[in-house]
Amino acid sequence: MSQQILQNRVYFKDRYNSLTPEFLVKGAWISTALALVLTVPGLMIFIGIYYSFGSMILGALIGFSMHFATLAFASRISSALESLFD
Repeated sequence: MSQQILQNRVYFKDRYNSLTPEFLVKGAWISTALALVLTVPGLMIFIGIYYSFGSMILGALIGFSMHFATLAFASRISSALESLFD
């Protein structure tokens, strides 16, 4: 049993030793861009409707709808951002 645990620890250690700084920076930029793409449109729609019509509930409903619509395409957006940062 302890041999299995030791092998898992070695694999875990080797997996993180092979990461390059370039890979980590690219991952940070893609994550940041994806977070902005997923959140900013919904927030802007919410704020725009709230200030235009004064209805917080309508703004929240349409903003959340936009947010979940972008979440549905998150994998495609992530792939596009990854190809953009290559």
